[in-house]
Amino acid sequence: MDTLKLEKRLRLVPLVSVFIIFGLRRFLSDENSLLIVISTIILALICIVSFFYIMQLEKKSGRYNPKKYTLFYFFIIIAVIIFAASMIQI
Repeated sequence: MDTLKLEKRLRLVPLVSVFIIFGLRRFLSDENSLLIVISTIILALICIVSFFYIMQLEKKSGRYNPKKYTLFYFFIIIAVIIFAASMIQI
């Protein structure tokens, strides 16, 4: 398979995973359920892994631009800090 087609298909994976996370949070009433927390963590890891795989494919094809991913790294760091702070408060 062509890496460009694979990149385009992989770009849907984080989007779908984020919509599933928001759907779980919206439609399930017990937000502190262990099952919801575990599924959210698994879906978030799928998002991050697929994003890093897309970056690897871009490096392989020579279209990698590190400036494009600076904002993504910032949001990941902020999300991890907020998640850790909320887990400590519980």
